[in-house]
Amino acid sequence: MDGKYGHFIKELPFTAGGAKFFKRSFVVDKSFLGIDNIFIRFGTCDKQGAVIEETEEMHTHDYDQVLFFFSSDLDDMLELRAEIEVAIGEEGDRFRFTIPTAVSIPRGVPHFPAVVRKLDREVSFLAISCSSECRATPFKTELAPDAGQWGTGRSQYKKNVMPMHFMRKDGYIYGSEVQWDSGGTHTSYSGERLRTGVDVIVAWQSIRKAHTMGPRTPDLKPEPHLHQDNELLLFLGMDSDDPGYLGGEAEFSYGPENELHKISRSSVALFPKEMPHSAVTYQEPEKPYILVLVFPEGSKYTG
Repeated sequence: MDGKYGHFIKELPFTAGGAKFFKRSFVVDKSFLGIDNIFIRFGTCDKQGAVIEETEEMHTHDYDQVLFFFSSDLDDMLELRAEIEVAIGEEGDRFRFTIPTAVSIPRGVPHFPAVVRKLDREVSFLAISCSSECRATPFKTELAPDAGQWGTGRSQYKKNVMPMHFMRKDGYIYGSEVQWDSGGTHTSYSGERLRTGVDVIVAWQSIRKAHTMGPRTPDLKPEPHLHQDNELLLFLGMDSDDPGYLGGEAEFSYGPENELHKISRSSVALFPKEMPHSAVTYQEPEKPYILVLVFPEGSKYTG
């Protein structure tokens, strides 16, 4: 984009195919964003089989990672309409789920790739890796992905497979005196608060109404603010046949100059640490879409 700060906003680089389990996907990494220790992969799974990253074998990472599985239907965010299985730990404890779920993989923990066992509609997959690049170290085992015991409530990895609880996001989220309503549903993940061993913060919400998201002055006007660490906003259109189409328009400003930017395509916006920026204003959308907020530094986040 044009302007002094336009390089912080980029249209998401969706590609078709590329991996047999993705209909459309993109990768956002250091070469794309220019910041360290964050690698984001998103895709819509439309086939059964292993969601392979670097290898089909059991492996470990030398960085933390969270895998998210969400519904692709914004009118039905509580059901995946799919069956996903993950195997975690040296014994391959197996966990199976059919609702939106976050799978936390702390560094050094052996695991197999997630496997889509059943699929009645597309599933949105989001992987947040605390690394500048994805890499895997094979972990020697005689186990097959589906040979481990079923993980019970006593499994040490039970807390690593966390159902994502959605709620209606009305104005109360911003305070009772504010009638800013996204019209959609909202969920969030804080690894430090949930004690999963992966310290990132991620929020996922659907945008259905015109509203403004962010801090406000005592007279309720949106006001610029900054953070002590990096913040990423992913604006995701949900048309898998045309993923670049966002379905609406969002606007926000950067810097002390309040340089205004508007987006109407699926995009990522980086707000670097200590960079003043405004609240985000969403115009009335033509079609609902998704906002994903990511704070890679997790509990170090300060508003």
